[in-house]
Amino acid sequence: MGSQIGFGQDGTVWKSSRGTAIKAIERPQNYENERDAYQRLAQQQIDRIGPFDVPTLIAFDDELMVVEIGIVSPPYLLDFGKAYVDRPSPYTAQQIADSMDESRQLFDAKDWPAIEQAVLDLKLIGIIYLDIKPANVRFW
Repeated sequence: MGSQIGFGQDGTVWKSSRGTAIKAIERPQNYENERDAYQRLAQQQIDRIGPFDVPTLIAFDDELMVVEIGIVSPPYLLDFGKAYVDRPSPYTAQQIADSMDESRQLFDAKDWPAIEQAVLDLKLIGIIYLDIKPANVRFW
């Protein structure tokens, strides 16, 4: 395994010797969310949402709860561990609106329309993406 390139409350990401990212995910639901979202993107042959590159799914292992994905450079959108694929989120419309308002404060106002559009585009293919923060959505 290569060097660690990311970590968060859902798992850890390493750069592989093949030039891909290996993400080991701690909780089964987060793993399933991540795997299912990347599978949906692969089925739809989507590697870009608006101005954002999204990692492509290379492989996954359900027993180890690991996904292998391509490495992307900014602008990018990544981390689908808290996404919901083909199912509603457990949050109320008001909670989602409040979360979006909080996320909006983390970004430059000129960038927010592209983020909102990406979230809508993902929703159109059955992915509800709520983890909008600078670590996951980057312009530079």
